[in-house]
Amino acid sequence: MKKVILSAAALMIGAVAFAQGNDSSVESTGSNNESTVVQTGSIHNSVVQQVGTANISSVTSLGRNNNSKVGQVDERNNSTVMQSGGNNNSSRVSQGQISSNGTISRTGRDNTSLVTQTGNSNRSVVQQWDSNTSIGELNNSTVSQSGDANTVDSNQFGDRNTSTITQGSVARPANNNKVNLDQVGDSNRSTVDQSGSVTGATNRNVADIDQVGNLNRSTAISRSGDNLIVTNQLGDSNVASVTQLSSFNTSEIFQTGNSNNSSVTQLTGNGNDSDIFQTGDGNVAQVYQTGTDNTSTINSVGNSNVATNGQNGTLNISDVMQMGNSNTSTVSQSFNANTSSVTQLGNSDLSRVVQTGNMNQSIVRQSN
Repeated sequence: MKKVILSAAALMIGAVAFAQGNDSSVESTGSNNESTVVQTGSIHNSVVQQVGTANISSVTSLGRNNNSKVGQVDERNNSTVMQSGGNNNSSRVSQGQISSNGTISRTGRDNTSLVTQTGNSNRSVVQQWDSNTSIGELNNSTVSQSGDANTVDSNQFGDRNTSTITQGSVARPANNNKVNLDQVGDSNRSTVDQSGSVTGATNRNVADIDQVGNLNRSTAISRSGDNLIVTNQLGDSNVASVTQLSSFNTSEIFQTGNSNNSSVTQLTGNGNDSDIFQTGDGNVAQVYQTGTDNTSTINSVGNSNVATNGQNGTLNISDVMQMGNSNTSTVSQSFNANTSSVTQLGNSDLSRVVQTGNMNQSIVRQSN
């Protein structure tokens, strides 16, 4: 066992840092572990703990009052943390976990984590492991935050999961955005991008992504402010995609089953709301909203149902209920204050509603 404790202007493993009031503790147990810590500025705190073989950790803090913790348990884990150009940033990476009593409770192998935070008061937590009896392997997580007061919680429990989160850039920073991501299973993929648009920064966006199962795919993109994205996937091979290019929009997708596909696009305008519920296998839902204060609800219970809602205008409402198999519903609303209700109770029903104008009402009920 080799233990190295370093403080201000002290020798680091693989690096030397000279700064005021910095503190670093590096502990390695095993063989061929590597750790590099560089601290430039004032009052940094870094803790690195490695248990196993051939783990690599690199921590760089440039600024003031930054805090970083890295824990790696088992073999060939790779963690790179860079907190540069900002103050009061906090980062924690856990690849495998050591329990409080000193025994190894969860292990990780061949996991990769890269965290880059540029700005002030950003917080990032990345956890990659599996259960007490299984090894979490080949997970990949990338977190990049440019701006102030952004928060990321990324949890990968299983094997071969991939997560990419970007909040802002140097040219278009992001502020007060939050991402909570949980991947439980194998080979899940998730991308969250809450970066600023060409015209400015993004602020106060929230993305909550939960994937439980295998081979699920989720994409969440916000380019403005005060948007909410909630995606919940329970099953295998589900696909969910949300793009928000304006402000005060809400999108919620709940998929229970296998091979369901949902996409939501909220373009110009503000205050649009989209809710998609898919229970079963092979259901497809698509929502396009351009305008202000439009509401779309799609609820598919069964298999191989297809629903498309397109809204262009203000205060349009579309409600689709499908209970059965192989039903198809298409709703198109243009201009203002149109209302459409479609209910399909049976199999292989087909409905198409087109509303062009203002204050139109449509009710469709199909059963067999």
